Amino acid sequence: MIYVAHHMQEENEHRLQQGARQEQVIFGPLRQPSRNETVAAISSDPFQETQSQQDWVPELETAEIIVTGGAAITEDLISHCPKVRWYHSVSAGVDSVPHALLAKRGILLSNSRGIHGRPIGEQALGMMLSFTRGLHANLRNQQHKRWERVYPLQELTGQTLCI
Repeated sequence: MIYVAHHMQEENEHRLQQGARQEQVIFGPLRQPSRNETVAAISSDPFQETQSQQDWVPELETAEIIVTGGAAITEDLISHCPKVRWYHSVSAGVDSVPHALLAKRGILLSNSRGIHGRPIGEQALGMMLSFTRGLHANLRNQQHKRWERVYPLQELTGQTLCI
């Protein structure tokens, strides 16, 4: 069974299920809400872990493949997943993952290195345009029902970007 603890677009979920063929694919959080958690907290984002969540979801006990963020792959998670043969991190960074424990148990680890290049580039370009054109100030003014042109507009032409 493949357990995916990462939010995906519905189209990608469908593709994954088709590609897995015979394997059961389950989408959900790693932990289930504790008994004391409110309905409001539960309904916000099922993939977002909160500090009040205590119990691991029971499906992890039978999962052979787990797809999640690299920071979620901890000794605690690994100890609750006795049948896992492979963890896939949807993030590129896996520095905090307990590599020695995975190696000792013969568990594979892969990551999504390289897939974020285009989205990060688009995000950086969007932010540059937003700040040079004052879109953040305009949005704030719109939310407060104000018409103020106080933000100095700039152009990207001739600017230097430091990354």
